[in-house]
Formats: sequence, structure tokens, C-alpha cells
Amino acid sequence: MKRLYVIVALLVATGLSAQTQTDIYTIQSQMDSTGASLWVDSTVTVEGIVSAGYGVTGSRNFFLEMRQGGPYSGVMVYVPSSAGDFPVQLGESLRITGTVSEYRGNTELGVSDTTNIQRLGVVSPITPTEITCDYLDTASTTTMPWDSAEAYEGVLIKVNNVVVTDTMDANGNWQVSDGNGYVYVNNNYSYTPALYDRLNITGIVQTNYGLYKIRPRSDADFEFLNAGISNVYAEDAQVIRLEFKSNMDQNAEDATKYIITPSITIDHITLDANDSSVVHIYTTDMEGGTLYTLITSGLQDASGQDINDTVTFYGGFTSIATIQSDTVAGDSTGNYPTNWAGRVVTITGIVTANKDHFDYPFYFVQQGDTPFSGIQIWDPQNAFSPQDGDSVIIVGQVTEYNGATEFSNIVYGKVVSSGHTVAPITVNTGDLIPGAGFVAEGYEGVLVKVDSAMVTDAGTGSNFVVDDGTGGVTITNIDHITYTPNYGDILNVTGIMRFIGQLYPRDDNDVEYLGSDVAESPSSFIRDFKINALERGKLSFNITLSRSENISVSVYNILGAKVYGKSFGKVTKGSHTFNVPTRLSRGVYFVDVKFASQHMIGRAVITR
Repeated sequence: MKRLYVIVALLVATGLSAQTQTDIYTIQSQMDSTGASLWVDSTVTVEGIVSAGYGVTGSRNFFLEMRQGGPYSGVMVYVPSSAGDFPVQLGESLRITGTVSEYRGNTELGVSDTTNIQRLGVVSPITPTEITCDYLDTASTTTMPWDSAEAYEGVLIKVNNVVVTDTMDANGNWQVSDGNGYVYVNNNYSYTPALYDRLNITGIVQTNYGLYKIRPRSDADFEFLNAGISNVYAEDAQVIRLEFKSNMDQNAEDATKYIITPSITIDHITLDANDSSVVHIYTTDMEGGTLYTLITSGLQDASGQDINDTVTFYGGFTSIATIQSDTVAGDSTGNYPTNWAGRVVTITGIVTANKDHFDYPFYFVQQGDTPFSGIQIWDPQNAFSPQDGDSVIIVGQVTEYNGATEFSNIVYGKVVSSGHTVAPITVNTGDLIPGAGFVAEGYEGVLVKVDSAMVTDAGTGSNFVVDDGTGGVTITNIDHITYTPNYGDILNVTGIMRFIGQLYPRDDNDVEYLGSDVAESPSSFIRDFKINALERGKLSFNITLSRSENISVSVYNILGAKVYGKSFGKVTKGSHTFNVPTRLSRGVYFVDVKFASQHMIGRAVITR
């Protein structure tokens, strides 16, 4: 057996060029002293059952497990957007051909094309393997072998009768113990862990920042063993949804059992018709965006257990404009992070772009038609997927990602009505770039339109740049449109500004081609146009007009980057000379003179 192991290791080390039929256990159990698989870079074919869908550890990851479960039986499968979309469901049996790699300490199977995944049918879901916390407790002294945690990486496990020993931090991590060891759980579902809560937890084991953590797949992976409140939030402008850890009876509809501060009027309380662990508290004067505290007094669950809890929540609808415009004072990043990051709130608005418009699982909701009125919803778990024009109510957590404020970890979603439209806000391209500062921040997540903007950089296939004379904004998401950019094209572009400086058209209807301004024949009212390359990197140009006209000038280098721009306002009839004060290095430059809705393009060469 030892000799066979050495042969396999040697084959893997030298790279298996041919596809190899094997199993998940072999790939995971044959590893080096660091826990990395010896099958890295090998192309393999394995079979297994889906144990967790997308969104548990990443928007393009799901998990596959062998039926027998136990050590080394599970693996993460990575399907990049370039491979195509491949939806999966729990209990689905698959045959997958992919390449083994190690990603941040996790062994994964990368799929280059979804045609390499074969559906074999749907069977019963995977039963989690029950273990004790010390199997995963690598951060403290344990009698378990060094690889006890590595053996369960990618495996669906369950820990029983654990107690919360540390509450959730800003990254969704919290700690539990069953008396044998301590393990971190990472999730952002509706349950908010409280010290000494007792429960059973199911989840996938993942290596994350050097620790083996349990990643529950949804709220259903929490089995509560004690009474109490698991979550509370506003599900409408005047309705509070209270979720308990155990089933309730009519006792929960007694308004005298609840104290809410600041004080609001409780009209009535009803037990949910479909879920007896949920009650709805109807109020008449709850204020949106206000932090409330709810205390239970003399309340019991259906089995007679006392519920003595204190929880906080944000009432009613928090306006998107409040979330987006209330930024951290004195922040030096230039990203204007919101003060609301980490808070779970309720918003309402109209969907301006659903998930179908993008390669990743996000969509956009807008409330009104002013700056700061839009926000991105990040939903890899597919907790709620409305369509364009839907009026929605969404409960989730405010987060920051790469300088953009977004709504994630969706707890609740409801479509109120459909068929609505939101008109884009017409802006200058210069309002959408970093140089615009807080003005650009106001259009983050908002549906906007730029008119008569020229393509100044046709890009390399993933994006291009347009400029209406006020600054160049990047047009991205172009695999969802058929337009092919060409330098000098004049366009109207509608889209969502996901990040400052990046505009995302949704489909072909968002890009309107108006013509091209690369023709050399001048406008009828321009009698002469001449560019002069002066010494020491300076430019000037002469223009003779047959009538007064508003003129702005932009200068671009050979890469399409804007190096100078200025609006000269109303220029009178006659001959004029304009100097470009910016010193330019040697190279080729294009001077774009914009007048009315037209452009005049000139070429200059700086030689010294």
C-alpha cells in the first residue's frame, strides 16, 4: 500500500495530463503535511451528491459529497462565470470533470465548462455527519490528530447541544462549544446568536483565515434547544415580525407581554397562520429608521418555557437616501462608506435591474429619482429574486464592498406590486468619476443616463470609455449588449453606476448609437481648425467660427486617457487661439473640440 501511494504521489507531482476517473475521498485524503491535496493541477472525474448550493461560501461555489459521508467525503466545486451558469439543487447527483486546486487552504474542483457536468438524477439529500467540536478545534490543545479538521473540510457536518460562547462580530463569525472544544460558525442569516443560546448546528466545514469554520446553509440548519427570540425586524411600515426559537401559542398575542421603547402603540398581535414560531405585531406610529428595543415580560412558549429576552431592531422603512448619504465623517479612502454598515434594516423601492442583466447575483433597487436613491442588493443565496419594475420590501444587512454600499444577507423579501418604471437621471459623464467626489457618490446604485458622449477608448473587450466633454466614465458589463465600441462613436448610454466611474448598461436598449465624429470634414460654421504642437510639450489650436458657440476642449493620449479638459463657455464669431497649459510628454494626442452636440477631432504629435 505504501508503494502504491508513492506512485500516485509521483504522478500527481509531475502532472496528470490525461483525465483520471477517481473519487472525492482519494483526492482529499492523499495530501501533504500542510493538508494540500497531492492531486493539485490534475484533471479528474468524480461523482457525488450536492450537499450545499451556491452562496454558502461564494457566489460561484457549491459542494459535492459522497453518499457515505464522513472524513474526506466532500469537496468544494468552483464554476467561474466564464464556464457558464449551472444551477444545482440539494440531493442532485452529478458527475463532474474538473481540475483540482487549492484555494485559501481549501481543496476545490474547478470546472472550465459546464458541459463537463453531467446530471445523474435527484436522490435523497446528504445526511450530515455528526462530530464533536474538538474535531475542528485546531486553535487549542486537543487530543485529536493534526489532520482531524482537514478531514472534514468540504463535508456537511452537525454539532449537537452546543452553547454560544461568543457573539457575532462584524464579519459574521461567532463561537460555540459542546464542552469538548470551541468552533467558529460563520453566517449572516436571520438568527442573531446570543450568549448561552443552546442549539444543534448543521453546516459545511470551510477553512477561512486559518480556522476551520462551520458554514450553515440557511436558517433551517439551526435547531434551537432553548426558548427565546431568534430575530426581529420590520416587515412593513407598521408591522414588526418577531421570530421565536420555539413554537408559540395564543399567549404570544397578548400585547401586555411586550415592552417597546421608544414607546409605540400596539394595535394588535397575531400568531402566524403557517408558522407558530412567528408573531406579527401591528403598530400605528412606528417611525422608519428608528432604533427600538423590545423586551418580553411574563411571556412563555407553547411548552411553558419562560422567554425573557431583550432585542433591538430598526423600525419601519429606512430610506435608501439615508443609508447612502449618511457617510463616515473624515474618511480618507474617497469611497464615502456609510455609517449604516452592519445594521439590519428594512427598505422599499422599485427594482431597476434584476439579476438577469449581470454575470453575478446582484440587482438594484431605487426609491425615487434623486441622488442617493439607489442601492445594490447582493444575493448569492437567491433568498429573494424580484423582476424589473417590481415594487419590493427587503430586509437585509447594510455592508460595504470595494467602496460601494450594498444590501446583503437578505432575511426577508416581498413583492408588493409589479409593472412600475423608473426614469433614469440624466447626468454628465464627469459627475460619475472619482474626481467628482461626493457628487459621484450620490449616483452609486442609481439608474442614470449620459447623452451625446463620445467613445474615447474602445477598450479591450471587457469595457470602454465615453466622455461628453466633462470626464471619461467606463462602460462595463458589455457582454450583455451587442454594441461594438469604436473610437469617435457618439452614444446615449443608460445604466446603473455600480462603482464610482463604472456604468453598467442592462441590455441593448440602454445603448443608443447617434453617429460618429471621426469624419475630417468640419462643421458648416467652423471655417478653420488647426492644431499647433509647440515646444516643451505644449499644445495650442486655432479655430475660426462663423457664429458664436459654446466650446469645450478635451485632450486624450494614444491610450484614450484624458490628460486635459476645459469648458471655454460662449466663444464669439471670428478667429481665436487657445493654449493647452498642461505640459505633455512625447507622443500622439487627440484634441476633441465639442460644440453644440458635435465634436471636431484633431491629431497632434509632441516630439519634445
